[in-house]
Amino acid sequence: MKFLNLNKHSLLKIACVLVLLSLVGCSPLKEGNKQTIDPNTKVVTIPDYRISGDYYRSALDTQEGFKSSVARGLVVTNLNSRTDLDEFELGLMRVSQSAFPTDKYYFREGQYLDRKTISSWLARKYSPEQLVEKKLKDTQNFGLNPINTGDPKASPEYLAHILEQDYMVIEDGNTLKLGGITIGLALNSPAYIQGAASSTDIAETASDRTVLLSEGKLIADEVLTRLRQVEGLENVPITIALFKQSPLGSVIPGNFIAVTNVNAGGNSITDWQEVHEQFYIFPSKSASENANTLDDQNLFNEFKKNIENFFPNFNGVIGRASYSNDKLQELMITIPMQFYGKTEVISFTQYVTSQLINFFPETMSVHISITSSNGPEALIVRNAGDTQPFVYVYH
Repeated sequence: MKFLNLNKHSLLKIACVLVLLSLVGCSPLKEGNKQTIDPNTKVVTIPDYRISGDYYRSALDTQEGFKSSVARGLVVTNLNSRTDLDEFELGLMRVSQSAFPTDKYYFREGQYLDRKTISSWLARKYSPEQLVEKKLKDTQNFGLNPINTGDPKASPEYLAHILEQDYMVIEDGNTLKLGGITIGLALNSPAYIQGAASSTDIAETASDRTVLLSEGKLIADEVLTRLRQVEGLENVPITIALFKQSPLGSVIPGNFIAVTNVNAGGNSITDWQEVHEQFYIFPSKSASENANTLDDQNLFNEFKKNIENFFPNFNGVIGRASYSNDKLQELMITIPMQFYGKTEVISFTQYVTSQLINFFPETMSVHISITSSNGPEALIVRNAGDTQPFVYVYH
């Protein structure tokens, strides 16, 4: 195994070296990295380094730096949890790869749908009476959520957020242009509605996968129509993905349930591909009741038992399992402990690493975080296909 134990001075030296390397890797002085972006003919820098084939490289404007989304920050206020936020953003990149491969396309945060536009689309659709009351025309009726009738079952808020990601391509050897966009539609499950009695009175109505698929597809049809009316998006390929949010208070993130790819110039959606992803907590009742996760949880429980027997100050071992098409893809394990010295941390980390190797097959990605009241103590990572894990002890 790779085992690192670094003091603060070593970490500072490494940080300085990494900064220098990153500056070299992104240097606009290298001709191979300089591209002009149409129509402003600005120079953009494409970093040489990419974490892995699972991630896109970003197109960086040399003069302006990283171009933030024109709706920056809105996603934080509209999603239920940080876990939902992370999975929505990173998962949207993942589902985009079928249409926009990472070796040909470059990532840029959304530059077309701004905060005002997205907020207006997330609003409720006005009734004819409300339009008259507000002195608005039907063409100003942008809301994509149902009219609020005061009955939660009749008018749930299905749409929680809209996220845009842009994917760029290089053309004519030196010009970076928009190659396509991906739109994520975050859907509430259960769907929430503010009660008529009080603005703070929130009721909920159950929305199963079938209902969300049906409602999400209707919303996607309208979103596509509107995107084609945006200057610059008339003819580009568009991918739209439906994301099912986790309920309020959930400790696991939501998951994508469907995706569609619309060809350049296409004005209608003709086909959807359902996505079967799911997250589970180990140990949990839901994982025990599912035949596809039971064996994996039993294996985790044996690992957990060995950890408990090794160390006296045990506080618990928690796993978060990620499944795709009923197959375990990744297991994230958190082990909170109470340590009384660095030697205890080292001994415990080595033991946990040996148990990882003994219990979990190399086809499974396993990340283990060991923490204490002082913060992170050690990190153990073994990606699928690796024979030995990477181990890092914080010092």
